Amino acid sequence: MRYYLLCNRCGNTEALSLNNCLEWDEINCSECGDFLDTCGHHADLIAPSYRHQMFNRSKNLIIKMAYERSQAGVYRHDSSTYQ
Repeated sequence: MRYYLLCNRCGNTEALSLNNCLEWDEINCSECGDFLDTCGHHADLIAPSYRHQMFNRSKNLIIKMAYERSQAGVYRHDSSTYQ
C-alpha cells in the first residue's frame, strides 16, 4: 500500500507498506527504507475525530432547520419573536 508521508532522513514523500496492512505493520520510506509510522497509528491520525463529526452534524442540522423555517414563514419580519 502506498502512503504519502514525509521522510525525515531523505525528504522523500512516498512510503510503502504491505498490501494487507495490520495495525502493527510498519510503513517505511520507499527511498531509504527508514521507519516512518505504523499502519494503525497512521489510520488513527487521518481519521476524523468523533467530536468534530458531532459538531459538523449538529451545525448542519441547525442550518437545515433555519432554512426550512425561513421557507415556511415561521419567523415574523416585524419583530424578533416567533409566530
